[in-house]
Amino acid sequence: FEMSRGCPNDCTYCVNHAIKESLRGAGKYFRRKSPENTIKDIKFNKEKHKLERVVFCDDNFLLMPIGRLVEFAEAWKAEINLPYWINTVVETIKHDNLALLKETGCDGIGIGVEAGSEWFRKNILFRYVKNSRIIKTFKLIQEYGIRTTANIMIGFPGESVEDIFETIELVKRIGPDSFDISFVQP
Repeated sequence: FEMSRGCPNDCTYCVNHAIKESLRGAGKYFRRKSPENTIKDIKFNKEKHKLERVVFCDDNFLLMPIGRLVEFAEAWKAEINLPYWINTVVETIKHDNLALLKETGCDGIGIGVEAGSEWFRKNILFRYVKNSRIIKTFKLIQEYGIRTTANIMIGFPGESVEDIFETIELVKRIGPDSFDISFVQP
């Protein structure tokens, strides 16, 4: 299920960047569903298909104001009350939204780490987050008892063996519960 479609960021490696460019002038690319409509859709499917768990496929689930997350959390607890998993980015993780996620049954968060080299992330991928912030964020999520998955990418044009080993070292330092490694494909 999804609460949003598209992404407002311009990360160079992401399909959203290319899709947004191809649709330039066609209207708003990043769109949100209301919590009410999302809950209605999930409730229908929960009853019809006996769902036991929900996976949100939003590229960045927490890219919403806290009021919207509170509205979602209240409706989720009242009408769905199932465990769920989300994707987000480091920059959106805060104590207040983690507390709401934990309270409502979020049991897994996938986070795009992409690469361990800060220089590579910043200058090639246009992801402006420091390794120290990534490490701190994973530790914070783990304090809430929520499972973490680090999403890693290797094989970028121009990526060196040293860059790949920086990624390996960062993954060791953040200690995710699991990680997904994707090989970059044009």
